[in-house]
Amino acid sequence: QTRGVAFDTPMAMLQELGLYQTTQITAYEYFRSLETPEAFIEEFIDGASRDNYGQSGGTMNAFADLVSLAGASLEGDVFELEEGTAQIPRSLLASAGAEVRLNATVEAVRKANRGCQSCTAGYTVETADGTSTAVDALVVATPLEFTSIELPVSVEAKRPYEST
Repeated sequence: QTRGVAFDTPMAMLQELGLYQTTQITAYEYFRSLETPEAFIEEFIDGASRDNYGQSGGTMNAFADLVSLAGASLEGDVFELEEGTAQIPRSLLASAGAEVRLNATVEAVRKANRGCQSCTAGYTVETADGTSTAVDALVVATPLEFTSIELPVSVEAKRPYEST
């Protein structure tokens, strides 16, 4: 962020950081390539990934397993937040003045104010209870494969669903 660099996709960011390849192989493959002792992989590394993600390093990519190990106290200090990590997004949303609506069934997102030069809202969100809300921006926080939300642009959601 201090360099002012932005990336169009997560893949581009991971490639720039030299981490993309770790998303393409399993954790087992990665740690074995480093000649990590098998007992350490199965007993320590797998323990951390099973605790954090509920799956073994044989079924998850190396990048996710490396993130899992960040909290395993192999080196450095591990901190916890007194009120939990859920306070981080809550605080960020509050400082941004964002309005969050939970458990709202969205039926459609439409381009708003087409042709209106003085209008600021970019979209209208229509919910199942009949409410329409004008917004500048929104985040659709659900896998598109499992929704029937009508979107203002065509979105190809043909990708394999991955559980973690």
